[in-house]
Amino acid sequence: MRLHPLRLSSLTTRVALAVALLFVGFASLLTWVTLRHFDQNFRESLYQQQFVLASTLAKSIDDKLASSVQLLSATALQLPLQTLANAQQAQEFLDRQSPLQTIFSNGLLLISEQGRVVAESPYLPGGRGRDVTGLEVFKTVSETREPYISKPFSSVRALGGPAITISIPLFDAQDRMVGRLHGSIELVGHNLLSDLNELTLGQGAYVSLFTKDRLFISHRHPERILKPIAPPGSNTLVDRAIEGFEGSGTTTTSYGAEVVSSLKQLRMAPWVLRINLPLSVAEKPLAEARRYLLLVD
Repeated sequence: MRLHPLRLSSLTTRVALAVALLFVGFASLLTWVTLRHFDQNFRESLYQQQFVLASTLAKSIDDKLASSVQLLSATALQLPLQTLANAQQAQEFLDRQSPLQTIFSNGLLLISEQGRVVAESPYLPGGRGRDVTGLEVFKTVSETREPYISKPFSSVRALGGPAITISIPLFDAQDRMVGRLHGSIELVGHNLLSDLNELTLGQGAYVSLFTKDRLFISHRHPERILKPIAPPGSNTLVDRAIEGFEGSGTTTTSYGAEVVSSLKQLRMAPWVLRINLPLSVAEKPLAEARRYLLLVD
């Protein structure tokens, strides 16, 4: 039985149309799979690269803190213990430590075992004899007998400005704790953390450092130092970092901004370093790749 020419032409057209539609569908599926694969690889690469940067910066801060502790410890070993009973000798010893004063911008203090200021450099009138037994740093060193980096606090010496203190315990020949050497660092202005605020990471990206107690210790806006970070429940990655998480992810800040955030724990202090990059900036290369693939398709 022979098909009528018109019927044969119609069948050919339908077959060609079906093949064309099948090809278009396959091409669309291939584009979708390609985009999905590219999107996943792009995000994983971005997360990894940003976390590597956060880890590098955190190590730099750890190294600076470790070096500061070592220098202060070395100075403590050189301190004649009899100076703890002689304010003038103690003052002269501290005043000679000019290299340390470039690091400890908020001053050096020699504290007796009874928790009284023996001397401080630079000298402040009326400071000697001040009771510091109520300070967190004094109590912690009394309990641990180990060097300690304090929580950030508002410093009297810095006129209420934010600071931290590194405390080194002093021992006599019988291993009895007889005092402490304190070095204090201002957190505003030039200090061992200020390099973080001067980094240029790209449009809208920034670095911050916060404590497990949810206080900023370093921020591109100095007025936010000692201010609280996002309250619990408002930023998932911050909440996880408080519990020990390290890594990268996409999250929404307490201000409602979508960001790619990378977080790294410090080893010298219970602090977390964070890099935030606006999601809109991070996804620009991905958006351009999508447009290109769709045009080609």
